[in-house]
Amino acid sequence: MTTMLVISVGCDGTYSDPLQTPTSQHPDVVLGHLLGKTLAGRHLLLALDSGASLVLDLKALLGGRGEAAITSSSRSVSLLDPHHPDPFLQSGRGEFLRGGHYVAVLAFTSSPDLLLDSLTVRWNPDYLVLLSLNASVNTTRLLMEERIQRSRHIALLETDSAVLEQDSILLENSGMLLDQDGSLLEKSGMLLEPNTALPKHVKTSPKQKLRSMKFNKYFQKGKYRVFTSQPFTPYGRGWGVKLPLGAWREGTNFSALFPERFPTLGGQTLYLGSWCDDFPFLYPGDGDEGSCIGSGLDLLDMLAGHLNFTYHVQMKPKDNIWGSKNKDDGRWTGMLGDLVNNNKHLVINTFQVIEDLVAEFDICYPHYKEDYVFLLSIPPPAPQWKGLLYPLKAEMWGAMLAMTCLVVLLLTSCLTFFPDTQDSGTVFLLVVGAVVRQSVHQRLGRWWGRVWVGCWWLGCVIITTGYTCNLVAFLTVPVFPRRIETVKELAASGLRVCMQDYGSYLPEALRDSPHDPDLRHLGQKFDLFPYVYLRFDVGLSWVADYTHALIGSYSYLAYIVKLHNVSHSTYVMKETVYPGYMSWVLKKNTPYTSRLSLALTQLVESGLARYLYLKHMDSSSSPNTGAVTQTSKVSAGDALQMGHMLGAFMLWGLGVGVSSVALAVEFLLLPRLHRHPQQSP
Repeated sequence: MTTMLVISVGCDGTYSDPLQTPTSQHPDVVLGHLLGKTLAGRHLLLALDSGASLVLDLKALLGGRGEAAITSSSRSVSLLDPHHPDPFLQSGRGEFLRGGHYVAVLAFTSSPDLLLDSLTVRWNPDYLVLLSLNASVNTTRLLMEERIQRSRHIALLETDSAVLEQDSILLENSGMLLDQDGSLLEKSGMLLEPNTALPKHVKTSPKQKLRSMKFNKYFQKGKYRVFTSQPFTPYGRGWGVKLPLGAWREGTNFSALFPERFPTLGGQTLYLGSWCDDFPFLYPGDGDEGSCIGSGLDLLDMLAGHLNFTYHVQMKPKDNIWGSKNKDDGRWTGMLGDLVNNNKHLVINTFQVIEDLVAEFDICYPHYKEDYVFLLSIPPPAPQWKGLLYPLKAEMWGAMLAMTCLVVLLLTSCLTFFPDTQDSGTVFLLVVGAVVRQSVHQRLGRWWGRVWVGCWWLGCVIITTGYTCNLVAFLTVPVFPRRIETVKELAASGLRVCMQDYGSYLPEALRDSPHDPDLRHLGQKFDLFPYVYLRFDVGLSWVADYTHALIGSYSYLAYIVKLHNVSHSTYVMKETVYPGYMSWVLKKNTPYTSRLSLALTQLVESGLARYLYLKHMDSSSSPNTGAVTQTSKVSAGDALQMGHMLGAFMLWGLGVGVSSVALAVEFLLLPRLHRHPQQSP
């Protein structure tokens, strides 16, 4: 049976150095002070193996006898059933199994292999306390367990007799600690090469070896000692997988019990599961072949200097796929598959924080927000011969025509019933003359008619003045049709969507969009073209033919547009899809994830991440990218050409044609008029 205790705190620090000398303590007293004082006020998850339940008086601890009682000092105490742990681990709420809401304590008299074997990937408490009640248990090997190493903070309490027994074995096999540490790091995915030699600055003198075996001058049999695990910290002849903090004392505080496990990464090498084709975060440099630069690597350089580690860049994944989860077999592909299957430690390429990613990997603090955008070809300008029509909308032309006919009809009817000095047959000239801003000789004699025509002329002056002002612009500046700016318009336009086939999840995400029929419709009209580094000729040719819209992340598409010099003929649609935050990705339950995340957070909040991003975006038109740099010129304007005035010439031709028809009609009717002259009254 095993006991676990979880507490919601975020304290880091170093072990205090009390002045008092430690005294012999019974396990009940040690555990009572640990739970009732050091961990007071926190949620506890407690479990004891069968041997520990005989050694410890659990009723006294939980029942309230004396200062050892913890129920009154703790916010809550939960006991894990040692005989049936699986149901709890599989169905328990997340805050019981991982994170900092609880602190986990495990008390044991034998190696807790049964409990460790039952732990799933969901188990990862931030704070874990191990209490060894048997001197023969190899706690060094226990600390090497990956399921123990997951925790962000680890504290081990054991007696001096256990330390003596284990140290005597180490003295006989002086190289064992280094070998065991190396195998631990290899299993934990934190070190690719086991048995790594100590850094040059670490010296292991005989005096230091003796100090590593006997921790201080107060060594007395039966006293409890406190250890932590810092596998990247040099200690003795190896690494600090089991690093002593000092003697257990009643006044030990929480921060002293849980110091930072990863102050640095001890010069280790992190192997990146990367693809050097992710502008501006990672992309090939203009130096040696195989070099990679980018804002992501600049950030990683800063973290490497601060946390003392190096890294190795992978130019591309083995399967040439970006990274997604295969729905058929549940396996991860691409760079994410490298994390799971190919001993990679970190991915710094752009991966959005989505549910599947969070469930199966560790993520750092998001460092950038990126959207997927659509690139379309700018529609060709409207015909110039229609320039005379563009100053007014079609609705306005219809309203003007309708009002002109209506005014002619009404004025003619009024003059028929109320005759004026002017013939009602010439009213048409009075009304139309106002529309074309031409004076006529016809005059009305009655005042009601003059007021009516005067108001009509005033309204026509306002409208025709606006038309004339707009006409200048529409005759000299090309008129473009309305652009597609929303997903709904794109889905209704008949255009297909295309993307370079580099293994993105996007085509499948579009096809499976459950709540947006427009996105689902675009997913059903999705075409992929083969991946060739920085070659988008196929996709851009489809865009130029007005048959497709190219989709991709905003930063990368902006780079491609500059690289292929198509900024003058393409535009980015205003509405975006799948906006999300980008994050670095690590293996699930990597213990130093929070350390990297905290350091990255500081760079993001200081503005350095944004500065480096803009720096590389601005340099995308440099010679090494192959982009064409254009110098903006100021023009005085173009002279009017035949095409600009084609509408006027067409209007003249129309007038000539209509007048010719009128001439022919008059010529045919003229003899008949001479044979039947009108009689004057």
